[in-house]
Amino acid sequence: MTNKDNQSNISQHAKQAFDQQVESLNSDTAQRLREARNIALSQTEKSVWLSKKWLTGAGAGLAIASVLAFMIVPQLTASKLSPLEDLDMLSADVDMDLYTQLDFYQWLDESLDES
Repeated sequence: MTNKDNQSNISQHAKQAFDQQVESLNSDTAQRLREARNIALSQTEKSVWLSKKWLTGAGAGLAIASVLAFMIVPQLTASKLSPLEDLDMLSADVDMDLYTQLDFYQWLDESLDES
């Protein structure tokens, strides 16, 4: 007799013994076992649902972090301009109001620094 046949034989004997024990249970015990089984199955379904919900949230968070890391952050770091570049951008529109009221803008800058 090979090992596989021996395992199959043991499995058959165990199944027969289990079936005999189930058939010999009284109705109260069988009812309590069914209730316990149903409770265990409902708890398993809840935990599976919670784990799916958690995985969905984690996936969404990872997607948002990826978008921020690869699209928005490089644009923010590339847009930092030196003060001379800012002045060049302001004067590019040929807005002479800035030059004619330069004293006002200097006063505004000083008052903001003081407060």
